[in-house]
Parts: sequence; C-alpha cells; structure tokens
Amino acid sequence: MAPLADVKETDEEVVVTMDLPGMDKGDVDISVTENSLEVRAERKTEKEEKAEEFYKKERTFSRFERSLTLPAEVKAEEAKASLKDGVLKVHLPKVEMTARKKVRIE
Repeated sequence: MAPLADVKETDEEVVVTMDLPGMDKGDVDISVTENSLEVRAERKTEKEEKAEEFYKKERTFSRFERSLTLPAEVKAEEAKASLKDGVLKVHLPKVEMTARKKVRIE
C-alpha cells in the first residue's frame, strides 16, 4: 500500500510530505517533472541467520510507487528532498509566472 501524502503550496514552492517508516534514503527514488512527483521505494528483507527460527515473521519486504499531480508548475532541477525519522519532505520551487498580456483583436 502506498503511503499517504500531504501537499502544501505557498507563494514560492510546493512541499510534499510523506511518511516512510523503516526506509533509508538509499531505498527511495524520487522523480520530478514540471507538474508531477513520483516516489518509488523498496525495502528488502534483512539477511536471515540460518540458526534463527521465528515464531512469527511479518516484517519482510515492502515496495510501492506513488505519483502525485502537483498544484503548480515547478522547477524540477531545483527540487530538494530530505528523509529524517521516517518522514520524506520534498521542496519544489515554483516557476515564476509571467504577467498576463492583453491581446487586442484585430
């Protein structure tokens, strides 16, 4: 199951926050275009010792892909991400919009 995400838009940027418990930064791959963010993550099973016997083993392998449409056009090349205490934060600076120009009908 893909994690839920919070998407916040300010005047300068779009910030995406996602809980990724148990993931290390090497487990996560982030791709950005001007209007979308894609997060993929995969956590592999820890290496088992042959002498260990489990009564119950639920923590094995997890993998997900999550794609989000962003509320504004962003500068993909300036995106910054951090993963701390299982929380991924991606900061995406917005593209400056040019002023509207009136077009006269001839």
